[in-house]
Amino acid sequence: MIHAVNQLDGGDDLTWIPACADPRVCLVVSTTPGPVFDALDPSWPRLAVQPLDTAERRALVVRFLAARSSELDRDRLKRIVAAEQSAVPLFTCSKCLKDTQLGSLRSRWYTTLPDTTVATNHRTAR
Repeated sequence: MIHAVNQLDGGDDLTWIPACADPRVCLVVSTTPGPVFDALDPSWPRLAVQPLDTAERRALVVRFLAARSSELDRDRLKRIVAAEQSAVPLFTCSKCLKDTQLGSLRSRWYTTLPDTTVATNHRTAR
């Protein structure tokens, strides 16, 4: 996986990417539309990643956090799902991971802080 090729120095010079890899290897390259996308081998299959709808956002957040034994309260989950940026899966997962780590830190050492914890490293009683 080579992510965000469009952000690398060198622009659309993609000669360093192997033209013909071992058939047992699957190479995935992500980029935004533009010169770098156009410079990729046109014979490679292409897939446009579409924004997530609200049901997909909710499912992603719940599954992502459940895999880390974490969860959100209902209000926080609604706010994240409603946020326009959460239509992008990478943003959503990064945000959940960051919030999970911060939540764990806050719950361990800063128990006197106001309730600003986004996610915790344990399941809470409902």
